[in-house]
Amino acid sequence: MTTAQMRYFIAVAECLSVTEAADRLYLSQPALSRHIAQMEAELNVPLFLRTRNTIRLTPAGQVLLEGLRQIYGDYRGLLERVEAVNAGVRGELRLGLLEEQLLPAPVRRALRHIETEYPNMKVRLSRHSFRALREGLLDGSLDCILSLATDLRSLPELTALVVERAPLYLVVGADSALAARTELAPAEFPSALGDQTFIFMAPEDSQAAAEAAVNAFARHGFRPRYICAPNAELLALWVAAGQGVGLLNGNHVLIHDPEVRFVPLRGMAVTEMVLAWSEGEGNPVGGTFLEQVREQLQRDGVMAPCENTFVSPGQGG
Repeated sequence: MTTAQMRYFIAVAECLSVTEAADRLYLSQPALSRHIAQMEAELNVPLFLRTRNTIRLTPAGQVLLEGLRQIYGDYRGLLERVEAVNAGVRGELRLGLLEEQLLPAPVRRALRHIETEYPNMKVRLSRHSFRALREGLLDGSLDCILSLATDLRSLPELTALVVERAPLYLVVGADSALAARTELAPAEFPSALGDQTFIFMAPEDSQAAAEAAVNAFARHGFRPRYICAPNAELLALWVAAGQGVGLLNGNHVLIHDPEVRFVPLRGMAVTEMVLAWSEGEGNPVGGTFLEQVREQLQRDGVMAPCENTFVSPGQGG
């Protein structure tokens, strides 16, 4: 069965008239009838029930119509993508970034390179909560997302590439007594932080991020007192307003805020920012973007392969 025959069959099935289908296809009626007969002979099954003045699909013909619509549509889409690549990459990529996080340097450089070298390729960048990023990637409203690996590990259908690792800091107001500290060691957590109220992420936005914040201290035998912010934007606002202290990574936008101080915490795990996308994502613009990000990682001396898992810079082969 050829792709042309697929198109012919779909036309006859939709028109339920060889005459109308032949006119649509700019074919003669005898030629179109021969193609349909060849298909029936190849499949060894009747596709149409014919009367003197009408035709209608057999049950087998109905099944074939449903399948060929999908196959032929996919085929046409593939041809369009191939033609687009041959003509020069063009199109739009929808990239979501976790709110209150800075763009990782390799991604920032990749975007600048694309802006210069691929004038027909546009990247639409937007900020979202943890939950909105997950939902956007799964429902197709976002092509790629930049989020924390901790929040995405429960989604095995995603492929991810670690693009930046950042240490965790205690974030306090500039007028706090803790602001003068150059570092806090785990042994000091109970005495230095016991009377502090922490602001952590609410489980409704990210169960994993909420648990990770509590567990980061629990590993050192310290149980912080905390309240929850509904999203990362409000968490940052509450910390900046002095309503509590935060546990934030070094890639957070508040690191440039003169009203807060980032105090290093010895012995704490680092966070991993990942670029993630759904397996089978067919946007050719997305492929070009990922290629540029990988090149930037290699430029930094980071060989981070892309696999169906989370691969940390420097840990991949």
